Amino acid sequence: MPESCGIRFTSLFKSSAVMVGDVRCRPADGACGCEECSTMDDIAFVRRGVFVKHLGTRQVVANANHAVFFNRDEVYRVSHPVAGGDDCSVFWIRRDLLDSVAAAHDPAASGRRRLFAVPEAPVANSIYLSHLELMRAVHSRHLTDIAVEERVLALVGGLLQSIHEVRGAPRRTRRFDTDAAHADAAARVRNFLSAHYAEPLGIDDVAEAVHLSPYHMCRVFRDRTGHTIHGYRTQLRLRAALARLDEGDDDLTRLALDLGFSDHSHFTTLFRRAFGVSPSAFRAGRTRSLRREMSKTLQA
Repeated sequence: MPESCGIRFTSLFKSSAVMVGDVRCRPADGACGCEECSTMDDIAFVRRGVFVKHLGTRQVVANANHAVFFNRDEVYRVSHPVAGGDDCSVFWIRRDLLDSVAAAHDPAASGRRRLFAVPEAPVANSIYLSHLELMRAVHSRHLTDIAVEERVLALVGGLLQSIHEVRGAPRRTRRFDTDAAHADAAARVRNFLSAHYAEPLGIDDVAEAVHLSPYHMCRVFRDRTGHTIHGYRTQLRLRAALARLDEGDDDLTRLALDLGFSDHSHFTTLFRRAFGVSPSAFRAGRTRSLRREMSKTLQA
């Protein structure tokens, strides 16, 4: 979007599966702008301000209480009834993935040319808070690859589920309808992560490796294990770090990067949160213990 129109778009994260962006609009006045056409199916959460999306004669008021949907190839105009413009978080999911997310909560959405049947929807407090926490995490750059993708899918899935429930429609039966199928799916993901936990992975990489739909893979894995895929992988990384520290590895920066953490600081934060002690303190404690054992041996 051109700066001259008072609109600034910043891409905060982009992969083959999802995109997270920040849009800040500062119009010169509140008048209705020229026609625009959506190039993607995306969802906007308003963080500050208000705008009105004009769809022909219909007006959709966008504020922090409602998420606004933009269907691909949809023509609309925007006006700003309140001075100051708006700040929005924008989420895009690749169409085939978005189809599966939408169809999980609304069977009629599958294959529909215009995926979003409604132009806007109320946002529950829990979903709005999750959106802000996700934006904060993406800004910090500590969440990468599959961690961001998984959280975007969960956020949009939660929003679409809440819409379907408000409309009073029954939820669609899960694709995996037996306990054995759930267990097998989760086991395949666990096996793959056990072998590849230190690698940078996207959600497509895992789904393709285990022959599952990405969105359903995430849902089933969490139902069966109590973990997100990212959380499970992080736990594997941290326990591998424990083993290496216990074996005498003393280069914490190299250790962090070897295991897939973004940097030493991020590794230390997660390690302390998980084990109640920093990596350096754990290493020092192990060193003191080893010295005591060596001293006992020498005295004997």
